Amino acid sequence: MSAFSINPNKQWRGMFPGNYAGNIWASQNINLEREPGRILLADKLIRIASGLGVVNKFIQCNATATDQWWGLVLPTDANEGDGNILRNGNSVITAGTWIADDTLGAGDASPNNVHDMVVHESSNGEERLLISTATNIAILNKSGGANVWDIDWGSTVASGGIALQDLGNVATVYHWMAHYKRLVAVYDEVTSGNYTNIPVIHTIDRNDVFSANRILFPTGYSLRCIITTNDGFWFAFQSNFGGTAKVFFWDSFSLDYNTEYDLIGSYPLMGFSVRNIPYFITENGYILKFTGGGFEKVQDLDFEKHRVSFSITLKQETCPSPYGSAVEGDIVYLNLGIPMVDQESGSTVFTGGVRRGRSGIWIFNAKTLNLYHHMGFNRHATAGTDINYCDGHIDAPGAVVRATIAGQERLTVASASLHIGTGANWKTNQANGIYRSVPNINWVSSTGRNRGYFITPYIPIQDITGLFQGVWIKFKRFIDDKAASPASSNRIFVKWRCRDSLTRDTDETTFNTFMQAAGDWVSTTTFTCVVPTGVAVNDEVEILTGDNSGCSFRISALSATPDSSTSITVTIEEAAPTDSTDNFLCRFDNWETETAISAVNRGSFFVPFTAGAGKNDGEFIQLKVEMRGFGVEIDDIIPVYQTNEKADF
Repeated sequence: MSAFSINPNKQWRGMFPGNYAGNIWASQNINLEREPGRILLADKLIRIASGLGVVNKFIQCNATATDQWWGLVLPTDANEGDGNILRNGNSVITAGTWIADDTLGAGDASPNNVHDMVVHESSNGEERLLISTATNIAILNKSGGANVWDIDWGSTVASGGIALQDLGNVATVYHWMAHYKRLVAVYDEVTSGNYTNIPVIHTIDRNDVFSANRILFPTGYSLRCIITTNDGFWFAFQSNFGGTAKVFFWDSFSLDYNTEYDLIGSYPLMGFSVRNIPYFITENGYILKFTGGGFEKVQDLDFEKHRVSFSITLKQETCPSPYGSAVEGDIVYLNLGIPMVDQESGSTVFTGGVRRGRSGIWIFNAKTLNLYHHMGFNRHATAGTDINYCDGHIDAPGAVVRATIAGQERLTVASASLHIGTGANWKTNQANGIYRSVPNINWVSSTGRNRGYFITPYIPIQDITGLFQGVWIKFKRFIDDKAASPASSNRIFVKWRCRDSLTRDTDETTFNTFMQAAGDWVSTTTFTCVVPTGVAVNDEVEILTGDNSGCSFRISALSATPDSSTSITVTIEEAAPTDSTDNFLCRFDNWETETAISAVNRGSFFVPFTAGAGKNDGEFIQLKVEMRGFGVEIDDIIPVYQTNEKADF
């Protein structure tokens, strides 16, 4: 017998390109940062507000003489006037009631067709909130008129101000803003002589002096996002004609931008600063870091392997918001919509997408370069009613912030729109909302209960081939608290395979693509589905959207042999948490599932492999460890094998 640890250095690392790097290949709802050396089941997200739109940016300020949080909802392409400003009336982001802003002015309602917002200086002891719209800059709490809106302040009150250019296409041109050392930068595109769509930056200083066309940029580019460091502004521009994206640095006082840099990709979709170092994420899923002389790739989301990319159109399923990141020290929280289906065909073609990703809140550790799925969105809004645990494919991601609650607790707050599975198919209807994290140590009424997993890379053995007999799992002992009894709900499931994952290999158009399909729930243990050819009893089905998303089940029966064309009934071994008749997206794969670990007051457990018929022999093993409950923490995994064919050098 031979055995080896996959975490010998007590440092979990993931995820990195390829099938062998690091020791985490894919994940859902985990945390590597809270207890270094352990994999923790992450806190869960629950909905605190709904039906108000996807919030693209959160800001806290007291522009109405009330310290409260504000949210900005971008207009849709179909209706440029349906953008909105939200507020909650409370200094705690998770408290109060989120509503559409109804603050009025001297005959002026709240601005519409809103693009961006920043806090700008103070007036009458209160902060002022600036909103860029398609045609102007609105202000809340202007000098001499506290706590009211002036929707054309930028062109009529600010010294030297002008109206902004409405290009009639909010899908591609937004008047982004940023604040740096009491100076506000406002993006616009202007016409001069024979030239149109000239990218420019207007500025507004602390004295409300408006400097039009302060900085001009090359034509053929449009601004996608702005970030600031201690040095100044970093303007990230997309190439409108498929060329290389550009980043321009400006120190805020020079007569022109200071330097320009190329990015890998054409569309910088998101930017953030970690310890005064700028980073950008482009459409190809690359995370690019400034090195002093330019930007280099330090991580990526494994898009290239599957020939997919983020959407480049804001507010679409897989296009990150420019404000979809939150930074704490070296840790970056990313609100991402991961491509899971063919982006052109939508709900009808299931062979496209990314194998190793799920939508939701990701963590990128700029120091260790760890990158992994951290928290999934779900429709859980009431304690103990777990509708689902992670919508793997969402309708649209929004902003994310980290906020302090009750003076001590740090929580994640984010916004997104989810596919809810009602209607003609799984993508017909959506529900948007604002979500907050709930600590998984919250056992009251099962509030913090969650499900998550991690998948290891391919784990090769020293010999040529081996017969894998099982694994030892080392974990934090389940604590049996008699009052809350969380241990009764804690589980660890070990799943494994010694073969490559299931793929569609029917023709050249589907070769090596995913086993995905749309299904309809019939009961908690059955659903109907056009199951892809090759799926068999004992394989796994993972629910990706709608009711019961974030759950994985072993298939116990199939009403007929799958043929990729005929709808059949699938029976699962374990009852799903939610009784539903809705439609959903699912993925099939060849994981062997063993009996769950539920032992109380024991920190190690040997899980023998029960599947035979040659399934447990091979050159490598890959493991999927599912965690359910409240405080599940994994220390190490130790595969045990017997040599089949020994290496002889």
